[in-house]
Amino acid sequence: MPRPFQIPMSALLPRGEIANFLPAGKNLGVTHLTNGAFRLHPVEWNVGESAAMIASLQLERGARPRPIDVQRALARSGVPLVWFDDVGPDHRAFAAIQIAAIEGCIR
Repeated sequence: MPRPFQIPMSALLPRGEIANFLPAGKNLGVTHLTNGAFRLHPVEWNVGESAAMIASLQLERGARPRPIDVQRALARSGVPLVWFDDVGPDHRAFAAIQIAAIEGCIR
């Protein structure tokens, strides 16, 4: 069984002097081993949703958002951060459960 993993927000942010660029799909630079996880559609879609949320929050606030702010906004929007089979986006506690899971309170 594969172990849970997260995509670090730093993987989506440009380094150096590149501005106005966020990867949003399969265009992440990954190793041969991690490509097995990153090429799956749910992960690829999550990268796109995360890039869009980072851009949206940055435009709204005028500054780069903190990772927890992006995670909270994604969870409130119904985007899974942790894949639970029994707690879908329509569950009334979806966002709270997602945040509790990424903070290590739920496994």
